[in-house]
Amino acid sequence: LINQLRVTPPVVAHQVIDTIPPPTVHEVQATNVGTSNQKGKDTVIAPISTGNAVIGDNSDNQILTIVAQMPQFPGGEAALYSYMQKNIHYPEAEKEAGISGRVYLTFVVEKDGSITNVKVLRGVSGGSALDREAVRVIQSMPKWNVGMQNGHAVRVQFNLPVNFELR
Repeated sequence: LINQLRVTPPVVAHQVIDTIPPPTVHEVQATNVGTSNQKGKDTVIAPISTGNAVIGDNSDNQILTIVAQMPQFPGGEAALYSYMQKNIHYPEAEKEAGISGRVYLTFVVEKDGSITNVKVLRGVSGGSALDREAVRVIQSMPKWNVGMQNGHAVRVQFNLPVNFELR
């Protein structure tokens, strides 16, 4: 036996579809082309501005942590380490007690390169004289090359660890 399936033949209905003719070449050249047609004004309204604002202006003396050009000790990192080695004097009491460690400091490099706001973030346990010595050396540093943001000198916070090792 053969299975037969009855199929109803499709009926084609003639529908009239309203089509919008595409714009002419002249109309396309005179408008901004996009993904859809939109009715609107043919002009662009620019936002009102005074024209004298500076993006990223730091006139309020805000202290920044990351800037385009970070402040740098004169002569670079090697010169900084050399300066620290020459100027740190290990306190006698801590030397005799065998206390060593790392002092973490933070300070601000000002717009003129001077160092201010020197603070100990984390000191050496039992070695407060080590903390004071690290602060003294940082405060006695020469002026740094300033940090720059958008072509202007800015105040930048800087963190620096200072190692005290007995040899």
